[in-house]
Amino acid sequence: MNTNNSTRSVAALTLTILACAAAMCIGPVKSSQAALLAGFGGAPSAPELVVGTTIDFDAGPTGSFSAITFANVKFVGTDGPFLIGSLYAGQYNTVNNSIKSSYSPPFLLPSVYEFKFTTPVTAFAFNFGAADNQWRIDAFDSGNALIETYFITQNPISNAGDYFGIAAADISRATMTDMLDNYPDGDEVFIDDFRYTFEPVPEPARWFMPPP
Repeated sequence: MNTNNSTRSVAALTLTILACAAAMCIGPVKSSQAALLAGFGGAPSAPELVVGTTIDFDAGPTGSFSAITFANVKFVGTDGPFLIGSLYAGQYNTVNNSIKSSYSPPFLLPSVYEFKFTTPVTAFAFNFGAADNQWRIDAFDSGNALIETYFITQNPISNAGDYFGIAAADISRATMTDMLDNYPDGDEVFIDDFRYTFEPVPEPARWFMPPP
């Protein structure tokens, strides 16, 4: 047996044990923790979005769009255009103008919406209504890694300000996808009062093992 190699092996093992012990003392530490946001009364009422910006679609243009930018958010109909207007205003969790798909001419029914943030955000949520199908929200970070997924159950007739969203650090973009439960040809839905914030999401508390 080579003495030098044996000495190196013992030293390496010792360093490994010390590193593991240090990791145990510090415990699991995450830079952020993703959270699902949901409630009633409108997205601006979400506790995680008390400080934030609301896009209500009332001040901008109306009509048919494949993509349009409001403030820090670019709204995209990934597989087809959507409408902005006041159809059914005051119903399905909308007030005045909203983003919508439509069974009426010109029959715009995107099955995937994308929300691209010019500057990454730490939380977003929006009012959502008239969903006869289940929809899924996926949030991604700046490296395009999936942060969190949220499945939205159907809410076809609610007008209580149902809102849905995700809170996490470094949300660069999000998608909302029709899961095609009841209407495989498309689901007419409404999006309003889209709210986001740059405020940091609180980190989980660190924990330490007490000394022996």
